[in-house]
Amino acid sequence: MRSTLPELYAAGGSGAFGSVPMDFSAEAEDPDTLWMTISEPIRHRARERSGPILAWWASREKGRSATAVVLGEHGLVTVEPVGEAGKEVYRVSGVNLQPGSFRSFEVTGQSNSEARPATAEAAMPFEGQMELLMRNLPGRAQRHLQAPYHDGSSLVRYGSFYLRWDRPVGTELQVWAYVFGTSRLVFVSGSRFTRHGESETLGTWQLTCRSAAIAS
Repeated sequence: MRSTLPELYAAGGSGAFGSVPMDFSAEAEDPDTLWMTISEPIRHRARERSGPILAWWASREKGRSATAVVLGEHGLVTVEPVGEAGKEVYRVSGVNLQPGSFRSFEVTGQSNSEARPATAEAAMPFEGQMELLMRNLPGRAQRHLQAPYHDGSSLVRYGSFYLRWDRPVGTELQVWAYVFGTSRLVFVSGSRFTRHGESETLGTWQLTCRSAAIAS
């Protein structure tokens, strides 16, 4: 998805948005299973273009073939069906990254606690699923995803995916998101674990936040 340059940061400069409930109405499918529904030649082409894989996800809209996003040391690659479900027609595209430019850091702790009245917020730069995910991330991860807007890019692309798993003692939320403009790409991946009976706002995050320069 594309987004034009918004006004960022609420008064006080925290750059974090208030939390809202996430939408789990759509039944998510196992990414590993979906990845294998894409033919090996297409998967091979994606791996060739991405280089050694750092993070990835696969998802599917109802009635369509699987899509995938692969982040590797050489680039971010998207695999998208361009025909009807069951027909092996895909578009493999992406953005190349500068070798050796990757930087990363870990974010751990509880869910976003930056809730504030909507009138105190800056303009949300994302829509749909991306906005729901963004609002539930810890503040530092939220600020990381907004970084490409500060590089002077007037047009930014982004994408995200999340799904929830029931575990024996709680629920695990797995998340992936990327944002890039003309000079920088950022990517967040990881999970949040919440024990049964606890509010999701008490869930504990374990996230990896990556960034890399886009090759000219």
